[in-house]
Amino acid sequence: MFMRYNRRNVISWALYDFANNAFPTLIITFVYAVYFERVVTPDGAKSQWALAMGIGAVLIAILSPVMGAMADATGRRKQFLLGSTLTCIVFTWLLYFPREGDVLMALMIVVIANVAFEVCNVFYNGLLPEIATRENMGRISGFGWGVSYIGGLLCLTAVLILFIKPDDGPSFFGLIQPEDKVPMMNFFVGGWYLVFSLPLFFFLKLPKDSLAGIDGQRRPVNAALIRITFKELYQTLRLIRRRYRQIFNLLVARLFYNDGLVTIFAFGGIYAQRVFDFSTSQVLIFGIVINIAAGIGAIGFGFLEDRIGSRTTIRLSLIAFIAVALLAICAPSQSLFWVAAVMVGVLSGPNQSASRSLMAKFVPDRRENEFFGLFAFSGKATAFLSPLTWYLLYTASGNYRVAMGSVLIFFTAGLVLLGRVDEEKGFADSAAGESSTKSLDESTE
Repeated sequence: MFMRYNRRNVISWALYDFANNAFPTLIITFVYAVYFERVVTPDGAKSQWALAMGIGAVLIAILSPVMGAMADATGRRKQFLLGSTLTCIVFTWLLYFPREGDVLMALMIVVIANVAFEVCNVFYNGLLPEIATRENMGRISGFGWGVSYIGGLLCLTAVLILFIKPDDGPSFFGLIQPEDKVPMMNFFVGGWYLVFSLPLFFFLKLPKDSLAGIDGQRRPVNAALIRITFKELYQTLRLIRRRYRQIFNLLVARLFYNDGLVTIFAFGGIYAQRVFDFSTSQVLIFGIVINIAAGIGAIGFGFLEDRIGSRTTIRLSLIAFIAVALLAICAPSQSLFWVAAVMVGVLSGPNQSASRSLMAKFVPDRRENEFFGLFAFSGKATAFLSPLTWYLLYTASGNYRVAMGSVLIFFTAGLVLLGRVDEEKGFADSAAGESSTKSLDESTE
């Protein structure tokens, strides 16, 4: 299942993380989302953006496991990744065109680009077992996450310097007028994604057996395969429930604790602005600090993860998240809130990295993309619950501190459910799955 460690493969793989984090950082979180509310939507209605994100989450939840299963069935892992990557890049460039009043156009483009981005991660994460051994997977996964945050940070900084500043005058050496700053930025973000993703497609080499489908042959993509894929996906869900119980337990736990992370990143800036009176520049600095802290945490804890185990790393991060959330809720001053913000960054990298590497350790041979499609599904299927809980708590109390308490519910539930995951049993189930796959291949030769 695992290739021998190859530095070129690891660097090429990690550079893709460096490339694609520019999209969520600049488009979904910090820059284009604000532009949409202030310029594209004249009345500044936020519900339309939230609705688009919700529709995207549903589409991602549906498509991720299906597309993952098709990639495994055909063995065309890099081709699927290339197709979804180019889709995201092209639709990022198309965001140049929507201007004031073009709400529907902007939302349609954003939804397509965001869905393509999330589907990319299914195929990308599925490559991890092919470039790492079980012994160094934590370090390599952590390295990828760390490089990802560095990429988002550098792209954010470059955009601020080249396209956003000065606030009230032309940018990019006086060539771009204020009304074109954010629209032109989309070309930069898409170009960043394109350039830094190229090493993966040119230099990352996969073993020959990973290029075959799950039946040992390369199967074409056609209508029959799509029908078969849905059938196999249903069978995969049953298989995970019965034979790969630790994967099932991990995915259920992640349904909850990932919702807590979704809420922190979705409402962290709003919370800082409303509760601690952060200015716009402070909110941007807030995002930069979180990216720096997350990159350090992902890389640093990746080495610790290989020593203490992925499950223990996730567990410790969730305990710390609960404590940090309590600090953010009770903090009487900006200074203590900044402490909580830095800790959120430090912890988010290891939590996400360890979740990915634990899943990769549990996945049987030639099921990587299919199972990582379900992994993506577990991160999106209930992604609306925690924000909805936030909204209900705020509506009932009118207090942002009370609303932030929603993350405590989901982190605690995830921590409890994580207790059902047996790491050693998951390794054993994966090994047994690999053996049965090899036996099936030998019997068909």
